[in-house]
Amino acid sequence: SYTAARRQLADDHQTLTVAAAQLPLLPDPGDAGQVRASGQAVRALMRAAAARGARLVHFPEGALSCPGKRVMSGTGPDVIGPADWDRADWGGLAAELNEVTELARQLRLWTVVGGIHRPDDGARAVNCLFVISSRGRLAGRYDERMLSKTKAELMYTAGRAPLAFSVSGVRFGCALGMETHYPALFA
Repeated sequence: SYTAARRQLADDHQTLTVAAAQLPLLPDPGDAGQVRASGQAVRALMRAAAARGARLVHFPEGALSCPGKRVMSGTGPDVIGPADWDRADWGGLAAELNEVTELARQLRLWTVVGGIHRPDDGARAVNCLFVISSRGRLAGRYDERMLSKTKAELMYTAGRAPLAFSVSGVRFGCALGMETHYPALFA
């Protein structure tokens, strides 16, 4: 909670500047232009956050790609069916994530950015947050666990584990989507 974090910082006389970044979310992970535009927007906001002294920048769910259920539907856009993840530009998404990771290293900026990941086992994609350290390494990936009915039935595989990380002695936990409505996840 904010109060606990504030108390922790006050007790240790530390400061931590966190930037919350918002950008237009683009719905087609198969459109190379949209994928590239999302990555460019994320990197521009990372530079702005670092210039203002942030040690951590947080982006929303879907910042690198926010797949629309109608865009990804294998049956339509008119009839929403199971997502066809073969439509996604996985190579382009990986390249953008690599560029974000490299910029995090250059700026020495912890970066939490929403995106999608395709598991190696061929399961449906996961809606996730990539947590990138200030050393330019993937410190963890949080996969959304509590999925809406549409997400669970048609879009994503649910995650299984929580993810917490620390920056300058302050501990952060990850949550996505409707998970903010379940206080037990924050215990």
